[in-house]
Amino acid sequence: MARGSNIGNLLTYAGTATGAITIIEGLIYLYWKPPSFLLLWRTCYFEDPNDYTYWTDCNSQWAANWGFLSVQARYQPLIWGIVAALIPCPGLLAVIGFPKNFFQYGIFLAIKGVFGDLGYCGKLGVANGFFSIGLGLVMMVAAAFHVKSTRMIQLESKGYEQESVLQQEDASEEDSGKE
Repeated sequence: MARGSNIGNLLTYAGTATGAITIIEGLIYLYWKPPSFLLLWRTCYFEDPNDYTYWTDCNSQWAANWGFLSVQARYQPLIWGIVAALIPCPGLLAVIGFPKNFFQYGIFLAIKGVFGDLGYCGKLGVANGFFSIGLGLVMMVAAAFHVKSTRMIQLESKGYEQESVLQQEDASEEDSGKE
């Protein structure tokens, strides 16, 4: 079994730690700003209730809590954190082989820092966001020096194994076609 560098594995663990902190941010955010399940029916009419409110805005609170953009904004730190925490040992991400190198991982962490950390949970979000962005930049530099983690080496070797199996199958089909 191939072994990754200690630096590569350390960078991966640090990336996982930022993901775990982002999950905590998401849970804190949802605790302090829970979604509302209020949906009005009896008080909504097909006419404006007053000069300042339109009848079409009767359930705007529901739309603010469960509309596509609001759900995306409300659950964003939780989603980014779960994906970041699953990167070292994922189930579904192994199918696509993400990340294959630290450049991809660094870009992911920088994006997670901007969209999943900054703007949520005050100083905790800002600190974790800057840590994620900084770690992402360090990972991009590590990619320039061809640093890899154990998982990245495993993904590489599995990719080469699959290619060689396909080449062997193609060669056997060609040999059977000649006979």
